[in-house]
Amino acid sequence: MRAKKYFQQFFIVMVFVFLTAKVIAQVQVTEASFSLTPLSQKSTSTFSLPSIGEVHRFIGYTTFVGVAATVVAGILAPNPYHGPLAYTTAALAVTNTTLGIVRSGGFSGLSFPHGAFAFAGTVGLVSNLFLTEKGSIPHKVTGALSAASFTVAAVLVIQ
Repeated sequence: MRAKKYFQQFFIVMVFVFLTAKVIAQVQVTEASFSLTPLSQKSTSTFSLPSIGEVHRFIGYTTFVGVAATVVAGILAPNPYHGPLAYTTAALAVTNTTLGIVRSGGFSGLSFPHGAFAFAGTVGLVSNLFLTEKGSIPHKVTGALSAASFTVAAVLVIQ
């Protein structure tokens, strides 16, 4: 019964991520730009928000660091640090996967190897939170495979 409850929660989260990405991908997103004029100067300086690609890259690297920290905490100090790091990293991964889908204009435009490995890592992290018993062999294997998947996704972007 417990696994069924967790699977339902996981399914709801993934449907929400998919629908959110689909809706956002249909919205035309442009860079915003503001003109700021200091009182002491008559010139205008322009400030522009970072693009979705830049935000995706920043959160992606942050997620990768989070994955590494979660793995290290799971090995060295699983009780106080591993859980909060895992939830934070999974939230970053879901956010970044959604941004990647939006950035590419939907699932059809994804960069195949990078997107597939990042998506698999995200699904692994989220399923590890809801489907596996903490500290069990399946939990450790899923965590290791998710970390490996994120590592491959990062290496594909870096090179």
